[in-house]
Amino acid sequence: MLCAGDTFLLPKFIGGLDHLWVILLNPEQPSGETVMVNLTTKKFSHQDMTTVLNIGEHPFIKHESIVNYGDANLVKANLIEQSFNMGVGTEVYPVVWTVLRHC
Repeated sequence: MLCAGDTFLLPKFIGGLDHLWVILLNPEQPSGETVMVNLTTKKFSHQDMTTVLNIGEHPFIKHESIVNYGDANLVKANLIEQSFNMGVGTEVYPVVWTVLRHC
């Protein structure tokens, strides 16, 4: 069962490049819904700088990165898990609490 802080690699769209996604909330019961956001490299001054993560705050962060709140999704956690079972997406290291609370 996915929970807050879990991360995974998943493309933003079919055929796209994998992005690192973070589960922000424990799935709500009984719906199983949760919120996921992706992290992206900080490149432009017009990006949302609400949450900036530094190199090393997660093993996959190799450049200063931001939480891309514009791509946030309300999803059913079981659908994400089903995608893993179908070979789409890969679970990776969870974020530590100090990083999650910044999101």
